[in-house]
Amino acid sequence: MPHQAHLTGTVPFKFIIEYTTDSRVPLVINKLRSPLSVFSEDLKSLDSLIDCQDINTGKKVPWSGVFGCWDSDPHPEFLDHDDFVEISADKPWRSECTLENQENEVEYVRSMEGLEAGHMYKAKVTERALVAFNRWQYGKKADLLTRTKEEKMRRWEVGMDKLGSLKVESAGEVVFEAVA
Repeated sequence: MPHQAHLTGTVPFKFIIEYTTDSRVPLVINKLRSPLSVFSEDLKSLDSLIDCQDINTGKKVPWSGVFGCWDSDPHPEFLDHDDFVEISADKPWRSECTLENQENEVEYVRSMEGLEAGHMYKAKVTERALVAFNRWQYGKKADLLTRTKEEKMRRWEVGMDKLGSLKVESAGEVVFEAVA
């Protein structure tokens, strides 16, 4: 049975992107400057994150939802610890995007407008959002972030050429039905 997107009512609809690794050593990524950040690659709308198509018509869903960014300091001296995520073979990272149903929309932010009740859809992460993570390191989050601000800034400098980029691969698409 496919997943369901309720266009009305109180049941939320979420796109969940789960990042996993087969590395024996944990790794920590800077998620704020990641492919999923509103600061990166102009990822400002649902359309640039999720590619969704009506299965019967082949027509692409024209998402109108946008991501708002009201960060008073989008380039702080050093990021909060919450802006870093530890991923290991037994501890994936889940990024969730909850869509508002058509009754609860607020200025089309993360809206389900574009979906029609009774239609089946397939969705996947866009190629644009699958670009590599450039700021990451091997180790545990607690170890990598328990230094002075100056040491952390030096450790997480932009020139991360020593490690290269983490490639992101899609596990495929999800099928769901839009219901009233």
